[in-house]
Amino acid sequence: MIRFQLSYFVRAIAVVTALGAAACGGMSPTSPTASANGNGATITGVVNSGTDTTTRSVPAGRALLATTGTMTVTVNGTNITTGVDGTGHFQLTNVPGGTVQLHFSGSGMDATITLTDVHDGDAIDINVSVSGHDAHVDRDERHHGDAGSDGHATGGDDLKGTIAAVNVTGRTITIGTTVVSVPSTAAIRHDSATLTLADLRVGQRVEVHTTGTGSTLTATEIQVEDGDA
Repeated sequence: MIRFQLSYFVRAIAVVTALGAAACGGMSPTSPTASANGNGATITGVVNSGTDTTTRSVPAGRALLATTGTMTVTVNGTNITTGVDGTGHFQLTNVPGGTVQLHFSGSGMDATITLTDVHDGDAIDINVSVSGHDAHVDRDERHHGDAGSDGHATGGDDLKGTIAAVNVTGRTITIGTTVVSVPSTAAIRHDSATLTLADLRVGQRVEVHTTGTGSTLTATEIQVEDGDA
């Protein structure tokens, strides 16, 4: 009789323990959630300093941030992290969709940026300016679909950032380092106002919907997000 009661007691403890573990194992609803099929987003980028320069490899007025391998980029709420190489480049893979916060730390930097509307399969290429505790995105280029073999976007569905140059004669604008052709059929708007290419100014933040692949991008619509229009 005593053996029966003891066995029953042990089984009961095991059940309670298992239920407790299951309850504690649930992820917070505000935490990033990795995709079930493992096809998260790929985020590549370049970290820039605030130093004035004439370099053409990064947005005007910015310089590549030279590191000694001590800077890291981490996706907050996950164990996804990577180092920034000596030329300021980094790559993150299988990043969960949703709102993603990237934390830059080391080399005298401790700052965070936020990327919204990240989807599984996105290939996102960004330029980030970091100085101390401050960081902002100069350029955000996205291809909705699978990333290329090198992890970079193979198309240019969406491009966000600050206008670095406007060429009215050649009908192009430059966002970060990306040159976008702007045909006369492209819609250009600021709120409800319709604009022309000549109305665009360096320093304005825009969202550009594009078609094309690689370095050949053509705007179909440009939305001015801020700045004087």
